[in-house]
Amino acid sequence: MKSKIQLMALLLMSSFLLSQAAFGQNSNPDSTDFEPREITPGHWGSGQNGEGQVGTGVEGDPRNPTGVQVDSLVLVNESTVMMAAGENHHYFIDGDGVLWGTGRNNAGQLGDTLVTGDNALNPVEIAQDVIYVNAGRNNGMYITSDNSLYLLGQYYTEENHYEPLLLADNAVAVDGGLKHVLYLTEDGTLYGVGGNQWGELGIGSEEDQEEPVQVDTEVASIHAGWEHSLYLKEDGTLWAMGFNERGKLGIGSEEDTGHNTPTQVEVEGGTGVIHASAKAHNSFMVTDDGTLWGFGSSFRGTFGDGTSVSGAGADEVRNVSPVRVDEQGDVIKVAAGARHVLFIREDNTLWVAGHNNAHQLGFPGESLSEYRHIANNVEDISAGGSFSLALGLGSTEVSVDPRDNAQLPRQASLDQNYPNPFNPTTNITYTLPENSTVTLEVFNMLGQKVATLYNGRQSAGVQTVTFDATNLSSGMYMYRLQTGSFVETKSMMLVK
Repeated sequence: MKSKIQLMALLLMSSFLLSQAAFGQNSNPDSTDFEPREITPGHWGSGQNGEGQVGTGVEGDPRNPTGVQVDSLVLVNESTVMMAAGENHHYFIDGDGVLWGTGRNNAGQLGDTLVTGDNALNPVEIAQDVIYVNAGRNNGMYITSDNSLYLLGQYYTEENHYEPLLLADNAVAVDGGLKHVLYLTEDGTLYGVGGNQWGELGIGSEEDQEEPVQVDTEVASIHAGWEHSLYLKEDGTLWAMGFNERGKLGIGSEEDTGHNTPTQVEVEGGTGVIHASAKAHNSFMVTDDGTLWGFGSSFRGTFGDGTSVSGAGADEVRNVSPVRVDEQGDVIKVAAGARHVLFIREDNTLWVAGHNNAHQLGFPGESLSEYRHIANNVEDISAGGSFSLALGLGSTEVSVDPRDNAQLPRQASLDQNYPNPFNPTTNITYTLPENSTVTLEVFNMLGQKVATLYNGRQSAGVQTVTFDATNLSSGMYMYRLQTGSFVETKSMMLVK
């Protein structure tokens, strides 16, 4: 009997060791062998995938978050230029301006290409000629090239929209929550429409709005949570409105009530804000000195302070005003998930913390209450309910000697600027297949042109132009190359 027990124990131990080896060195970030994943161009995903949230064709029981998941970051689409995560679905725009969606479709958030209510395990085409997309909890908003703004999915009327609902014809940026939508026009005017139960539209009342209502002017960016909203003004101030659950508005109040008028989020030391993010239980912002701040609940360890990794227990910390949660001084962008957080540093490394029940942190391990480096070469991020998305830096084309026609490329190409992020100068390189007329321009996130770097004839081959942003404020900018029928746009980050 003893020998049989010893044999069984040996077999169980062997099975365990084999299963650990199968995970590979990226399985456990606590291991000394763990190395961050190298991200290539395109967008990558990890986490809960039972309803196709990540979009890799795997299905399972959505009620069991550990039943079907993507254990580490995997490539979803190699031609993505923009992406956005909802609670259990996500969208992306490819290089041809086609909008795709994957995941849960219970409210029509993926449109009418599926049988009503069916989920998409792989990406499905939703619309064409799209220039901007964002996602709320069970809905999505996108903007086409003529500045038309459409909504899909859940809305304040309780009616689900499987066909696109036109909300506005003058939008350049948009974000939304559970039932509300905020959007910007080219002149920086902020409008709100839809659900307003907690004052998340910031219009001085809790009345739902069927038509868009002006909220503020001189706005640079918008960041909607599910029941609260943040927006960043051009002067670097951050404003908040809506449901103040757990103090997530960051306005110094502990009351879990609604605030229907925008209130400024005061920053210690008076530094300006360059980015922000909101989702469910808390909010984050990045100031112009590269500091990451958090306010609201430290739910599941998202503040990286070693607390509340097991949930909203006795050690949960609620910060009703912003607190420094990373002081290394090099953060440029942050994305809040339902119970986890992602952020990017100046060297384009990706860091994470929080809940990891579905491996949304990019590895099959325990939840983290301290920030951890998990990937390199990351340009953009988006966090869903229990999954994460990362966009890889654009690839750099091989230099071509314009005198050697045999080596000339067949079509034009635009490289990622270098360095990126930058202060105050950066180089933009592009390749021309033949002598041609070229226009290279820079735009802010409102779609306003801030610089023309070149406008004229250039010879075939590799060309490099230096962009000097001395007179511009910190933030995200877009640069666009147009030559003949070729048009391409990329983003870059100025950090002062």
